[in-house]
Amino acid sequence: MRKEVRQIRFHRKAYDFLVDCADYYYAKDLLDKALFFCQKAADFATFNYCGFYAEGRLEVLLAKIGNCQTQPDRLPKAVGEKLRVLHYATHVYAVGGHTRLIENWITNDAGNHHDLVLANYAEPVPDFITAALALAQGQLLRLAGESPMEQARHLALLKEQYDVVVLHHHPNDLLPALAFSADGGTPVAVMNHGDHRYWLGAGICDVLVEIRDNLIAPDRLHRQVDELCLLPIPVAARSLTTQGYAASRLALDIKEEDVMLLSIGASYKYEPIDDRNFFLDICSMLDQDERAKMFVVGIAPDTEIARAYRHPRLTFVAPTRELDVYRNACDVYVEGYPFSSFTAYLEVARLGKPVQRMYNAPLLNRYELTDYPNPVQYPTDLAQWQRDLQRLVEEPDVREVQGQTEQRNLALHDVSSWQAYVSDFYNTLPRLTHQFKRLKKEKSFLNENDIYLYRMQPAFNVGIILYNLYGLSFNLKCKLLAMGVIEVISIDEMDFKDSMWFLFKSAKLAGDRIV
Repeated sequence: MRKEVRQIRFHRKAYDFLVDCADYYYAKDLLDKALFFCQKAADFATFNYCGFYAEGRLEVLLAKIGNCQTQPDRLPKAVGEKLRVLHYATHVYAVGGHTRLIENWITNDAGNHHDLVLANYAEPVPDFITAALALAQGQLLRLAGESPMEQARHLALLKEQYDVVVLHHHPNDLLPALAFSADGGTPVAVMNHGDHRYWLGAGICDVLVEIRDNLIAPDRLHRQVDELCLLPIPVAARSLTTQGYAASRLALDIKEEDVMLLSIGASYKYEPIDDRNFFLDICSMLDQDERAKMFVVGIAPDTEIARAYRHPRLTFVAPTRELDVYRNACDVYVEGYPFSSFTAYLEVARLGKPVQRMYNAPLLNRYELTDYPNPVQYPTDLAQWQRDLQRLVEEPDVREVQGQTEQRNLALHDVSSWQAYVSDFYNTLPRLTHQFKRLKKEKSFLNENDIYLYRMQPAFNVGIILYNLYGLSFNLKCKLLAMGVIEVISIDEMDFKDSMWFLFKSAKLAGDRIV
């Protein structure tokens, strides 16, 4: 058995144990403790691939807790010609594609009413989100309440005032699963921005909104959702003049004979996996051709990864929203790996710039639409990637032809095309009523794409303090020690003597509070 498969199965045991703990406290009507372990289970599955992309036991348990606590009063729904859309987000950020999807939906769908509700009351909101809401005459709402149950009740109450709720939630966010556990009323859609990984909420999802259709078939299996629709990432048409190109290059000190390569993404997306090392490969290419200059936007120069790959023609730029100067100046966009940033390269390709995609890309890193007029080309291996990139550096005519191909494909991402897709989504709503679905237990998914996801995620310990395990039953404590999962769920270590004390004496110190 491959070591990756063994580790994935070990992760599943640890996850199952955390859900067992949540079940134990739910049966004792200690809901705060039950929710604590529900959160730890969701955290663990989010950051450690456990062999699944949706999991039913946790969803059912959260539904039970939610149905006990969050049944909302029914308020009258506003009536009008416009659809009322409530967007929900766990967090919003100044940079990154996740928040841009929310902004673009609100901005490009001005014919309907949009509000945004956030889980975190104190969190600052980027100016571009408040501007989009102001333009659409929408509201920014915050969930009231101190506890998850109070916030879930508020969210459940809000739901019935809208025609559809669209979740842009983080994978480990419990609130939607708690709030929308009751059948009936407004349908719930999930924007599948985390389509490559596990997320919580498949049981409450009435329609899954996919940003790429090459994952629709896998998601029917992985998420057990029957109703899916396509809503590509919207990319506004942009024009770039010769003067704009020259001015941007002057601002970045790029000479006329230089070939500027650009990549955009957060540092974790470039962390090497085995022999797949983006910066090692780029530095090798830069050594071979002095015309090439590489800019990587999204990684500050003083970070560890930037210091590890210094090169006189490799420039690191801290995360910024001011990307136009880099997009305009570049000649070739180079997709980072081992993990792609789709929105980043689509916005550059829309300008008619060629894209050098990663080699041997697994399904989770392929952005493809069936309706593209030209097939998307991914190099089969590193050698082909090197040849293709070298050719783009050396031959302006090749850059122009490939850039035109990208631009033709990107027409499907224009606002007018996007609006047709979103209309198709809205047309599904009248026949949908919200319904909680019990997910079937599936065998583990262990193909090469799944193994790649496991390797992309460094080991993550959910950091439970041992004190929070003192109140477990003797059987659960025995199970914890027998499986050996303490090393991945707790920050504390136990030798044999500690283990015996934990088994036979720790219950005396167990308290009602969580620390």
